[in-house]
Parts: sequence; C-alpha cells; structure tokens
Amino acid sequence: MINKKLLVAAASLLIALGTSAQVRFTANPVAISRNADALLSITAVSAYRDVVMGEISIRVTADPSGEPICSISFPGVKILPGANMLSRFREVVSRIFYDNELSNILRNTGTFAPASYSICCLFTPDDKILPGINNEQCFFTTITPRTPLTLVHPQDTICDFRPPFTWLGRKSSPGTSFKVVCVPMNADQSAEEALQNNPPVINQVLSRQVNQIAYPAGTPALKEGNKYAWQVLEVAGESTLNSSDIFSFVAGCSTALQNGAESFAEVKTYYTGKKYYFTSTVNFSFTNPYAATNLSYAIIHIASQKRLTNLPTIRMNAGLNRIVLQTEDIKGLQKNELYKIEIYNLATTTHYFNFIIKD
Repeated sequence: MINKKLLVAAASLLIALGTSAQVRFTANPVAISRNADALLSITAVSAYRDVVMGEISIRVTADPSGEPICSISFPGVKILPGANMLSRFREVVSRIFYDNELSNILRNTGTFAPASYSICCLFTPDDKILPGINNEQCFFTTITPRTPLTLVHPQDTICDFRPPFTWLGRKSSPGTSFKVVCVPMNADQSAEEALQNNPPVINQVLSRQVNQIAYPAGTPALKEGNKYAWQVLEVAGESTLNSSDIFSFVAGCSTALQNGAESFAEVKTYYTGKKYYFTSTVNFSFTNPYAATNLSYAIIHIASQKRLTNLPTIRMNAGLNRIVLQTEDIKGLQKNELYKIEIYNLATTTHYFNFIIKD
C-alpha cells in the first residue's frame, strides 16, 4: 500500500516546482555593469497570468567580500504578464549607497570601479498569498580597467581598395566584442556625422581578441578618390562600452603629401587620424597656458607600443611654443615607422600627434 504521507509530499513538491520563480530576471551581466543607469536594463519576466503589484529590489555587492555597494528598490510597481524592463519604473526608483570606496566611486561618478560584483534581484508581491516562490536571482560580473583603443591603419591616403583594418587595445571582458565600422563620407560631412548617418561599408562584430581584420571578401572594393571614416567599438549586445577615436582616409594612389621643412605638427587633445612626415627634424607647436617648465612627453612606436628612452629635454615657455627636435638626438627612432608623441603637462588632458620619419 502506498504511503499517503509520501503522496502528499510528492504532490507538494510538484506544486512548488510548477509555481516557483513566478518572476525571474534576465540581463547581460557585462552590459548592466557598464554604469548605474544600465541596471535599469534588467528585465523582470512574470509568469503570473494577471497584473501583480509588488516591490523589486536589487542588491549590488563586491565579490568575494560581500561588501555592500548599492541597494536599489522599486516600490509599488505594477508587473505585467511577460517582460517588464526596469526602466519603466524609473520614476519610483530609490538608491542607497554605503560608506566604502567602491560605493563612493559609483555614487560620485555613476560608473562601477574595476572589481568583481554580484547583482542580485528579487520581486516581493504585495499579496502574500499569491502562489509561487520568488527567489533572489543573481548575476556575476568582473570589471577590468579598459585600455584605450588606438587606430593604426588605414589613415590619410592609401593605395589599396581592399585594405586591412588594424588597431591596438584589448577587450575588457570575454563577454564583449569588437565592432569595426567603416562608412563613406560626403563632401559636407564630418567623420562623426558620417558614422552616425551613413550606411556602413563594413560593420563587423568580432567576439575574439584580435587587432586586425582583412577586408571582407564579399564586400565591394572602396572607390577611387572617395573619403571614408572608420572606428572600433567595444560592445556588449547593443551597449557600447569603449570606443576608439575616429580616423578618416582617402582611397587613391596619389602620393601622400609631405611636410616642408618649415611645417609644424598641430598638437591636439584627440587623435585626428592625420600623420606628419619629417626628415631630419620633428617639428610641432602648442600653447602652454602655464608658467615656463620642462615638457613632460613620450615618443611611442605605434606597432610595438614601445616607448623610446633617453629623450632630449625640452624647455617650454609660457604661451606659444614652436619645438624643433633633431632626429639624430632621438635614440631608437626608425625611418618609415609610425610614432606618436604624447604631451602630459598641457592643461589637464594628454595632447597627441602622429609622425613618420621619411628618407
């Protein structure tokens, strides 16, 4: 004879299994840890047949210490059957931060500092007699410091209508991808406007850690004389986590213009995609808004990212400076190789320009 207690226990277990996780949460852990607002892209998926009122809570803690970083609550929300993105409840959200370094960084900057995190979500219905079990559900992610994405080739004028695209930098997480975008530019457009508005010639997503792609085999070749803009992004789904500067180039076989001896490179706070050609001297100009001092700078070989050592001391004055560096005084400088100069003590941001020493 079958034990009635066993039957009751089995039936209770089946009911619990059938009604558990009435509200579950879905998210891309990499995307939701991009910044504090990205947590609102978490989606609550309700298995209830009707609208349910209740509270959604999110706990963000550091791993493995369990130190609290942020608590987020959405009280009195209306959960519809199916998917409910938390951004719908933005008007009722409340956040609590804590007295520790990671929490202070999130509160002050809106972004998560490099660390490992647990992001745990829970729905608590107002009606305590509703069937089902709503257990806390957690996502885990690690944020590593993001390295700059630096474009290398193509730029300026190229005699190649199916060029490879090369850049420097690493993905911040195995769950992210590189996205390489190249678009044609109209005569009246900036590179930024072209990337935002024009149909891409190349729009390729790469899940592997690579720094070069060949020109796609099925893509029509670039057109002679046309100008193009391109950029590399680090993406997680539809979210952009990191981006390079934008380079522009012309597809054509005309000889690249070289600077005259009197020409000076224009120092910028961003990469313009332009490179300067020099022979016996490296010439550049800038405005120093501060008092006279020694220039803090570096010369970096783009392909290897190696910094040249024992650089000449440069004294800069207040106001306009026109610097002429003799190439014979720069040890390790190679001809026909791409370099960049980084200047660190102009204003509050790093200044740059790219150059090549020609024969």
